[in-house]
Amino acid sequence: MVKSSNVIVSDEIRDSILESDVGPQILYLLATDEEFADKLTKMPTIKALRELGKLEAKFEAEDKPKAKSDKKEAVSRSTAPSPIRPLTGGKAGADVLMDSNGEFHGTYAQWKAARQSGKVR
Repeated sequence: MVKSSNVIVSDEIRDSILESDVGPQILYLLATDEEFADKLTKMPTIKALRELGKLEAKFEAEDKPKAKSDKKEAVSRSTAPSPIRPLTGGKAGADVLMDSNGEFHGTYAQWKAARQSGKVR
């Protein structure tokens, strides 16, 4: 379609179209809408570049929602494991009921269990 078009634009406009990220879409629009293309060629260069800027913004805005939805789908399809949960404090008291002086404060059964597990001498 673009090759069959007979639109002739200035070098500045051509360069800006070629440097644009959405250049192919702009070229297709110029090839399909001959009235707009003729209007663009008759405009002063500055005004024509502004019109091209508007077209670029329009085409980029149309492409952005697609990119966002792709990201959302990619996140929802992720096979990554769930995040690590931090350790929580235990609800039970200390295993060995000893103070800083080395004295045991607890029942005989607690002392015996601590002695057998090697926590108390």
